[in-house]
Amino acid sequence: MTASYSRLPEIDGDIHIAPQRPPFSWGKFWYFMGPGWLMSMAYLDPGNLEADLQSGAYSRYELLYVTFWSTVLGGLYQVLAARLGSCTGHHLAEICRAAYPRVVTYAVWIMMELVIIGCDIQEVLGTAIALQILFGLPLWIGCLITAADTLTFLAIDRRGNNKSSRYLETLFMGLIGIMCACFFVDFTVSKPSGIEITKGIVEPRIDSQNVMQAVGMLGSIIMPHNVYLHSALVQSHIVRSRRAVGPVKEANFYIGLEAVLALSVSFLINMFVISAFASTFYSQHVASGIICAVENGEVEESCTQCYTTKYVAGYCQQVGLKEAGEAVSSSLGHYAKIIWAVGLVASGQASTMTGTYAGQFVMEGFLDLRIAAWKRVAITRVMALGPALVVALLTEYDGFHSDIVSEMINVMQSVQLPFALSLYSMERWCSI
Repeated sequence: MTASYSRLPEIDGDIHIAPQRPPFSWGKFWYFMGPGWLMSMAYLDPGNLEADLQSGAYSRYELLYVTFWSTVLGGLYQVLAARLGSCTGHHLAEICRAAYPRVVTYAVWIMMELVIIGCDIQEVLGTAIALQILFGLPLWIGCLITAADTLTFLAIDRRGNNKSSRYLETLFMGLIGIMCACFFVDFTVSKPSGIEITKGIVEPRIDSQNVMQAVGMLGSIIMPHNVYLHSALVQSHIVRSRRAVGPVKEANFYIGLEAVLALSVSFLINMFVISAFASTFYSQHVASGIICAVENGEVEESCTQCYTTKYVAGYCQQVGLKEAGEAVSSSLGHYAKIIWAVGLVASGQASTMTGTYAGQFVMEGFLDLRIAAWKRVAITRVMALGPALVVALLTEYDGFHSDIVSEMINVMQSVQLPFALSLYSMERWCSI
């Protein structure tokens, strides 16, 4: 295993400019399809779902506009990251290594690894909680199963060629489809208000007690490791000649179009979750205390009885991923609980795989490591699985502590963004 800090080659030579982009082609769109759907999983991971359900339960539809504009802003960053990878043939971590001094490169890499580990804690715990809801398994066993499943799915891409990458991309599209179907069912059963949803999206407003919730939602949606990931994923659809601007522009068009489509679906799924919990558990009487009204007092120790906006009697308490299953079951029925858990499994598995990929690309790019693929997977998996197991063991019987950890992780994610986004303004890297 070796590491070097050789600089990346400049992109130079004669540029042959095409007069215009060729007409839209469904075949070419399908060819470039895949990276955007993998990238969109970071917008649908368990950390996002927890932020969504708490946003709905504690603030009703008030923060829907935060989700919408965070998705729009995140989409802009993702398109820029994809263009960077398409135009240069190098992903963002490699370019950071070339652009920053060695000390800065090491510092950014360490912070990036901490962010990835934090995200992985959310994702592994989310899947473990879903398995606990479905099968009654302890959280630590669910964490181990999640790790084993992730390595199994990653074996699909072990050859590293386009065909195996296609299998993995198709798997992710299927998982997103499962999430969309599951959360849409819970959304329709809860019968939310279309007028209130529209008002929440178009009318910016926020109460003082919801500021931290809004910051957490922003951090859970715009994830720094996802920017690195997207710039690397487009390499599987790489343009052979980067001196011909026409093909590069065409690739950028289809990659950007796919990103918009994938993130539109991700916003709808997040909206489904927020709306389902907003219409079922929000109580205006206790919203200032960052708690909601759950019908079943067995979810956690209850306090004063209160009423939801639908005048259903409930118990005032907090709610997180671990409590959401029983809360949904008591209000929407047992099958709604099962559907919620299945969607959470799909979210956790898919986002854990993308987190593992992001860890590989970050380690390779920042450190220029040349090691076998299975070793990279093992290293990144162990680095993230250990802390997840610790949190699982410490919060087995107290889910609110894991909720606090998840919220802290969401808030800290934005710290990494400036180091990556500053490169987008450099003409050396984004000149097409």
